[in-house]
This record gives sequence, C-alpha cells and structure tokens, in this order.
Amino acid sequence: RGRFGLFFRGSGTTFCAVKRHSKAIFIVLAMLLLALGGRSEGADRFALIVSGASGGSQYAQRYDAWRDQLLKILRDEFGYPADHIQVLSDSPSPGTKRSTRENVRSSMDTLRQQTKADDVVLVILIGHGSTGDAEDSKFNLVGPDLSGREWADLLKPLAGRIVFVDTSGGSFPFLKALAAPGRIVLTATNSPGQVFETVFADFFIRALGDQAADT
Repeated sequence: RGRFGLFFRGSGTTFCAVKRHSKAIFIVLAMLLLALGGRSEGADRFALIVSGASGGSQYAQRYDAWRDQLLKILRDEFGYPADHIQVLSDSPSPGTKRSTRENVRSSMDTLRQQTKADDVVLVILIGHGSTGDAEDSKFNLVGPDLSGREWADLLKPLAGRIVFVDTSGGSFPFLKALAAPGRIVLTATNSPGQVFETVFADFFIRALGDQAADT
C-alpha cells in the first residue's frame, strides 16, 4: 500500500523508479505539475477521469469523493475548462456517463478529435484492478474490463503529451504496457503481486491539490 511505480520516457532518455510515497511523491508531483499546469502557446489541456465498478457502497462513496475532489482541483487550481474534462463512473449523473468499455472508447475517440500535438492529456483511473499474470492487468469497469494492452491501443491515436495515472491495485503491469515517448505513467503498485485495495488515489489527489495551491 505504501509504494508506487513511475515510468517516464522523454527524448532519448528513459527513467524508471519505484520508491516509497514519502521519499519520491514530491518529485513526481513536480513533474506532473509541470505537465498539467504548463501551457505552451496554442496548447490546451484535457482530462478523462474514470472511476470504475465500485463493488460495494463503501467503495462507491470513497471513489465518488476522490473523483469529485480531483475534478474540483483540475477546474479551480489548474484552470481546466469544464468542456475539456470527461468523467465516467459506475453511477451516471448529469455530466457523468457510466464507466463501461464502450464509453471509455467513445471518450478516447472524442479526445482523438480534440487534441493537438502540443496539448496535455490526463487520464486517471480510480477503482479496482486485477492481474491475470505478470505481463498484463485489467482495470475493472462496469461490464467487460479493459486490459493494459487495450488501454495502450486506445492511447496510440492521441496527439499530445499523455499523463496516465492508474491508482488501482494490480496496476503495476500498466507501466510496461503503456510506456512510450512523450508519456508519464504512474501506478499505485510496484509489483504484479500487489493486488489489494490501495489508498493511493486519496494520497495522490490531496497532495496534488496542496502542491498546486502552493505554486
């Protein structure tokens, strides 16, 4: 529960680290703040927030709170326009669609049509995950799930710089599946064996808000 994985690949360089939250989270947040908050001339910022199948009311309340908090931070602290943020959850409401595989694909298609090369695209997953083997894992949606490889295929057509954060248990294989130039990939776990529920989303979102308020 106290570790995460990070993969960053830039022009000609590759960096991979796995460390405890307390020692590395501020370095990671600095990188994310630069990516999420920085804007070159003519560039825009977009976000897709997906809270998957909750699996029970206790999880649903937790995921709803994290999702709403993140949405507020992106709008109020980072200045994301409301029409640049798509939200999916297991309980749809006005402005929020159900977090199904079909709606994920539709949201990705919308991003493909919206984004340009200099834009920044944030994708963050909040919920449960599972690993079938050390090479791949899935993020739990309402209905059929999507594996890391399938998420990678959905990201390929997107222009711009991608920041992908998977806060679920069993998320570690997403590092390898999604790694590519121009991306930051962050997971809540650092080995395929870590499949239990994590609180990384809570820690990450609160820290992101605190750091954004201080910049």
